[in-house]
Amino acid sequence: MKMNLKIATGFWLAFVFGVVLSMDSPAQTADCMAAEVNNKAITLSDLRIIMAFGLEDGEPGRGEPATLASVLERTIDRKVVLELAQEKMPVRPEEADAFLENLTRSLGREEAQRRLEEFGLDWSDLRAYVEEKLVFEKIISMRFSQSAVVSLKELEAYYNLTYLPAQQKLGRPARPMMQILNEIEQRIREEKTRTQVSSWISGLRKQAEIRVNADCLKSQ
Repeated sequence: MKMNLKIATGFWLAFVFGVVLSMDSPAQTADCMAAEVNNKAITLSDLRIIMAFGLEDGEPGRGEPATLASVLERTIDRKVVLELAQEKMPVRPEEADAFLENLTRSLGREEAQRRLEEFGLDWSDLRAYVEEKLVFEKIISMRFSQSAVVSLKELEAYYNLTYLPAQQKLGRPARPMMQILNEIEQRIREEKTRTQVSSWISGLRKQAEIRVNADCLKSQ
C-alpha cells in the first residue's frame, strides 16, 4: 500500500524538526513522529513525557514495565477512543488539580519541577496531558461501568483450575471456596472487563487511520 502523501510529508517534517532541535541544543534529544492517528501526531517527546510522569494507561499490578513501544500502543488506544468514541466527558478543573497535586506529592515538588524543565514544559502543558488521560478513563468507566455477570460455573472453574494450582505451586494450603468467593468473583469481573475494553478498542482501531513510524523508536 502506498503511503498517503499528506502523511509522508508529515513524517518528513517531523524528521526535519528533530534535526533542527538537535542542532539548536546538543543536550536536546532529536524528536520524531512516532505515529499518527487520524492525522494527529504522537511524537517521541509525547511518549517520554507520558512515561516520565506516569501517565501511561495500563493495568496496575500486572508487573509489566513500561517501554516506549508499549506506551506508544497505549497512547494510540487513547487517541482512538478520544477520536471515535461518542461519549463526551469534560474534565472539571478540580479533577485535574487533584490529579496534579497527587502526582506532585508522589514525585516530590522539586523532582516534578525538574522533569518539567527537562522537557521544556510548564504546568499548563502537563495539565493538557493529564486532562486527556482523565477523559479517556471517564469514557472507559462510563461505558463499562455495568458489572459483568459471573456464573457459579465460572466461579467453580476459576477455583479449581486457577486458584488451587496456584496455591499448590506456592506450597500454601488452599482455603475453602466459600471463604474466598467474593475475591474470586471480583477477579473474574476484572478479567471480563479487561477483555471487553480490549475488544472495543480493537474495533475502534480498525475504524481509525493509524500509521506507526517504527524507525522513530528504533533510533532511540
